[in-house]
Amino acid sequence: MKTSELSLIPTFTPPQGYRAAWCVGGGKGGTKKTMTAFHAGIVLSRSGRTVVYDTDPTSQSLTQWAAAYTALTEQELPFHVIQYTADNGLAAHASRTQREMSADHIVFDIDRTGKHYRQALRVANTLILPISVDTIETITLNVALAEAQDVAEETERGIEAHVVWCGVYHCDQKELNEACATG
Repeated sequence: MKTSELSLIPTFTPPQGYRAAWCVGGGKGGTKKTMTAFHAGIVLSRSGRTVVYDTDPTSQSLTQWAAAYTALTEQELPFHVIQYTADNGLAAHASRTQREMSADHIVFDIDRTGKHYRQALRVANTLILPISVDTIETITLNVALAEAQDVAEETERGIEAHVVWCGVYHCDQKELNEACATG
C-alpha cells in the first residue's frame, strides 16, 4: 500500500448545506486539540471550502501536521491553514477571511483558554473540548465551559458544546482499588 493510500483519515462526510464554525480548544495541553482540529478540517472540507486557524504562538503544531500530511500523502491539504498569533482581532480576521475566501467552514485550533479562545468563540457556533482522563482536567474543563457561557451571554447567542474524550487513562493499582471501592 502506498503512503498516499493511508486509510487513517476519517471517512464521514457532512450533509450538503451544512456550515460550521468550530472552536477546538480549552483545557490543558496534550489532549489532542490540534489533531481534533486537523481531522475536523479534513472532514468538513468534504462539504465545502474550509479554513483552519492555527493560533498556538509557540509550537504552530497544526501547521507542522499540515506539512507532514502533504509530504506523506503527496497530496494537497484539503483545507486552507492560517497561522494567527496576533494578540487581538481573531474574530474580525476570521469573519473577513470567511467572506473573502467564500469559506463554508472555519475551525479554530486554540491552545488553551484565554484571549484567542474568547475571540474564536465570538465566531464559533460549536465548541469542541477534547479532554483526557486526568484530575486537573475537571478544573480546566469547568473553566473552559464557564468562559464559553460568558461569551454566549455577551453575544446573546447559543454556543453548542461537545466534550470529547481523547486518550488512555493510566492508573496505578492503588488508584484502581480506590475507584472500585467508591464506585
